[in-house]
Amino acid sequence: MRLFLIFFIFSNFLFSQNLRIISLAPAITEDIYLLGKGDNIVGNTIYCNRPKEAKYKEKVGNVIDVNVEKIYSLKPDIVFATNLTNPKDVKKLKELGIRVEIFTYTKNFNQLCEQFLKIGEIIGEKEKAEEIIKEVRKEIEK
Repeated sequence: MRLFLIFFIFSNFLFSQNLRIISLAPAITEDIYLLGKGDNIVGNTIYCNRPKEAKYKEKVGNVIDVNVEKIYSLKPDIVFATNLTNPKDVKKLKELGIRVEIFTYTKNFNQLCEQFLKIGEIIGEKEKAEEIIKEVRKEIEK
């Protein structure tokens, strides 16, 4: 059992280090860069232009309509989509065995923090996300 636990923790670490990400939302792209995993992004949308490094990633469409074949060819481990992403495209990606995480647009600060934390957890940067949220909350309280 102990060996299994060590393997599980180690494999999660390796997976998060080599995670191939496609982001279908500019805000999510920015969050991934903020969490230090911008190099893991292999594709994003034509609207993902911040930070400037995001401009040079492979473009897979826009927030609503994406090129499923191009996404598949990039061999992502995960696609971060929004509730605006065409449901047919999301379904096709899932049928192709690609993990798709769908995020809705946030309506308040707490939802924004929850989403940021979830992204951090998925990409192996939960502690960093928690620290950033803690710092932002301190600034808001001032």
